[in-house]
Amino acid sequence: MEGSALEGDVVRDAKVEVDDESRVHVMLEFDTTGAARFERLTAENLRRRIAIVISGEVTSVPVVHEKIA
Repeated sequence: MEGSALEGDVVRDAKVEVDDESRVHVMLEFDTTGAARFERLTAENLRRRIAIVISGEVTSVPVVHEKIA
């Protein structure tokens, strides 16, 4: 997606899961470069929303509560 902080080339796997309480979670696995970028992205966007887009579709727009490393 144009303008994305992270592109698919650094994502090893991505999937949407629904837990027992019907809450949606996006599960992401990054390569080393992607993991470092995601850590920086979450650190720079505390208390803000970030969009997670899979195959061109926004699947989640969570609020970043803490840096994810």
